[in-house]
Amino acid sequence: SGFIGLFSGLGAVFGIFVILGMQRAVSIEMTFAVAAVWMAVTCVVLFFILRPDYKIRSALSHGTFCELLRDGLIASKNKRIALSYYASFMARAQAIFNLTLLALWVKDFYPTDHDGQKKGDLQFEMYSGITQTFALIVSPIIGIIIHKTRLTPMLYAIPSIGIVTFSLLTLIPTAKSHMVYPLTIGMGTLEVGYIIISQVLVARNAPKELRGSVIGLFSICGDLGLILASKLGGYLFDSWTIRAPFYLFILLNVLTIFFVTLVKLSERPAVKDDDPADLKACPMNNP
Repeated sequence: SGFIGLFSGLGAVFGIFVILGMQRAVSIEMTFAVAAVWMAVTCVVLFFILRPDYKIRSALSHGTFCELLRDGLIASKNKRIALSYYASFMARAQAIFNLTLLALWVKDFYPTDHDGQKKGDLQFEMYSGITQTFALIVSPIIGIIIHKTRLTPMLYAIPSIGIVTFSLLTLIPTAKSHMVYPLTIGMGTLEVGYIIISQVLVARNAPKELRGSVIGLFSICGDLGLILASKLGGYLFDSWTIRAPFYLFILLNVLTIFFVTLVKLSERPAVKDDDPADLKACPMNNP
């Protein structure tokens, strides 16, 4: 999971420093064309890498979409799988905050003319570069901590960082303040932290016979996080206050701590969250 977070960070850094850099150096159309070619090459590479392990199965053996969705929901009776769904939701929500909602807040403090918005874009790109670079740095550290210790401390640490980060953002009078720079570190930690803990939770607890359904619903929950954060965050930004996205994410991180606590209280005290015995103790893994 640490390596997955690391390469997620590498992709984000590539997008910030290379793709956005190309957009300024050449045309937007050329940037889209290069990105499309890059994706096509990636698809070809994955096709040949995954081909040896690919097995053709009948569509009936997999069931319909609704049946697979139902299986994913049934698997969430294991509260840790349900928690992984919410962590996936938060990972994508935090990613969309770092990419769009933060930009809205920053550019609101610059004039609406071309030069003013260009300065706002440059300021946001600076913040975003720090966010993604620190996410790249901290991802293997989080993975090692989870591997060497227990998962529970990280389940509380990540949302706690979120609450502190967004609470401090509500107190900053302007996006031009130097105080924003250290808080971008918290944003990067949040994004990659949720990515890693969600994947650890789903990998450790998804039953083999329902793994495809669980991963599918896991991804759907991530997409729901993206949609909610972008739509609700943007709506509140326009209709309430420019700091509304901060309050929204404070609430979402408080809910994370609430859900983690519910899961821990519902489990037997003897079960350790990183012990291989966890899988035997999970209801979904016990016939």
